[in-house]
Amino acid sequence: MGTKKAFKRILQEFFGYVGWQDSLILVDLAHWLKEEPMPIPAAKVLFFESDASDRDALKNVIDQSQLSESRIYLQEYPDITYVEGINQILYSPKPYNPIEVKLLTIASCARLMKFKGDLFILIAKNQGFTSVTEYVLSFCRKVEVIAKIGGFRLIEAGEFYRAPPEVKEQEFLVDFSFRGKSYRFKSKKGVFADNKVDSGTKLLLDSADIRADDHVFDVGCGYGIIGIVAASLAPKGKALLVDSNVKAANLARSNIEVNNIKNADVATEDLVKTMTDGRFSLVLSNPPQHLGIKQVASLWSNVRKTLENEAKGFIVIQEHLSRPYERILSRIFPKVEEVITDGQYRIFEFHQ
Repeated sequence: MGTKKAFKRILQEFFGYVGWQDSLILVDLAHWLKEEPMPIPAAKVLFFESDASDRDALKNVIDQSQLSESRIYLQEYPDITYVEGINQILYSPKPYNPIEVKLLTIASCARLMKFKGDLFILIAKNQGFTSVTEYVLSFCRKVEVIAKIGGFRLIEAGEFYRAPPEVKEQEFLVDFSFRGKSYRFKSKKGVFADNKVDSGTKLLLDSADIRADDHVFDVGCGYGIIGIVAASLAPKGKALLVDSNVKAANLARSNIEVNNIKNADVATEDLVKTMTDGRFSLVLSNPPQHLGIKQVASLWSNVRKTLENEAKGFIVIQEHLSRPYERILSRIFPKVEEVITDGQYRIFEFHQ
């Protein structure tokens, strides 16, 4: 059975098990629901997501389900004032998240529930199932696997007898020097290039022509290296750093302060869709390399709407993905040319 089909079936098992609910909390489910959308049998649903790019998928599910009340929270970890009457939470960890993030999210879910009700965890067996089960057993008396389909397991946990044990998230300090200036960046395990500046970013910065008065758009900023360096090189301009990942965006905000940058700001990727007034003169991007063709085309079509008439951009792409990416960019921008390659990455320059 395929992964998507197995997930859909086990999610249907969950909804059948809990039945119609007045209220539900769903955490990090959109990365699956956008692949296999289905109606949710509840009157009120609170969605917590750690990636802004999943918001549209949730809106489709909300429309399908005809929910009387719903809200989407974009947060690194679920955290709001307790909502009375909601004591059922389903959390489905993102496959690529490190185990510390999964455990921290589980602890946040438990606190959100005020340690009452049932916490359900839908997880692939090979993506931390054992560690997750052991962790939940350390603060819940009732922990059992209530469904198995394909490689997925649905865990039900309840009867909390203490607060979840503390989990420490691994943090890094990354030092970087460029054109005589020194920078320091805070990072956390699980974000791209978490403990060093990757060679693609270095190649991009070496290749880009950044003017003192540029208005810079850093697309897929991660924890902020490219946008912060660009802002410091454009003291008469400004920079906007955008990332769909809430953790990365939070780190970028912190790093703007750490490096005492006054002419930069951070937003989530959703904002790209609404900015159409031609405000940027330069785009710099080391974008997520896992996006599908439709996502790439949509992203860069939206980026183009934000550019000045004479704007240009520089983008770094891994060698094995560079030709498909070049074809997509060439359909969107009138001029795209390769600037340099180091055998691992290619830099493309494009013009409005």
